[in-house]
Amino acid sequence: MPWLIALLGLVLFYCAFVALRSEDAENPVGLFDDQEIHGEKSIYAGMIRDDEFAHALRVFRDRDSGGIRLQASVLKGELKK
Repeated sequence: MPWLIALLGLVLFYCAFVALRSEDAENPVGLFDDQEIHGEKSIYAGMIRDDEFAHALRVFRDRDSGGIRLQASVLKGELKK
């Protein structure tokens, strides 16, 4: 199944690319359309706190597979430590 290994590599690359792109302070995640994947339904969106920092958390469920995806990002501005 070499095609499966290649496919997993592409999925990992895409996830890493989207995660790194969302760290760009000049283009916040909210400006990108592809954060919502077609066929997913948003089941939760709200603010969470992690170490006194505010984050936005969104939970999606895939309609076909029932899989769950979490998306967390800085609520406003840049992440400052």
